[in-house]
Amino acid sequence: MTPRELYYDVFQFVQNANAWAYTRQKFTFKDGGTIETATVQQGLSLTADTTSAPPARSVNLKGSPQQARVEAGMVEVGTLPNPKAKTYKFEPLLKLGAKQSDTWTFKLADGDQRTYTVVAFSSWGEGKPAVTVRSVQPYTIAGAGSQLVSTHVFAKEIGEVERTINIVVKLPDGSEKTIPQLFIKLHQ
Repeated sequence: MTPRELYYDVFQFVQNANAWAYTRQKFTFKDGGTIETATVQQGLSLTADTTSAPPARSVNLKGSPQQARVEAGMVEVGTLPNPKAKTYKFEPLLKLGAKQSDTWTFKLADGDQRTYTVVAFSSWGEGKPAVTVRSVQPYTIAGAGSQLVSTHVFAKEIGEVERTINIVVKLPDGSEKTIPQLFIKLHQ
């Protein structure tokens, strides 16, 4: 099999700079489920426009390897918990054959739990079937009742094509404030 490459535009909010750090990341999918990652561009955007890449410089920064597999009806992606680790920690990102409102959980290293829910089916790009999955986990660093909320869009025959991560802070008056953290989209 010829390795398949996908490029993602990643915008990460830098609060103290009130700007978005931008990187373009290359994911190379190889035989056996190995995924090699590298950052190939870096830049900074002073606006919240994540529809196009800002001016950026070329770089070649090797990232941490990942591993993909299908196990017990779940599509899982494994990461190394630290640079010296030799064993991947796998996380179930997508349930095969899932229906809307299906849920599953993943126990985090700190003992908390991340809950995944299928929220919608749609099409993506040129009509590829897609599914949107939302994950929620406690985020007590931002205060009691706060959560880290991620939305993943997976397209058939491609994989993940979009991801947003927000912190949802519970305010003293009972209302919530959403703070954008990360936006990733497949570069086409």
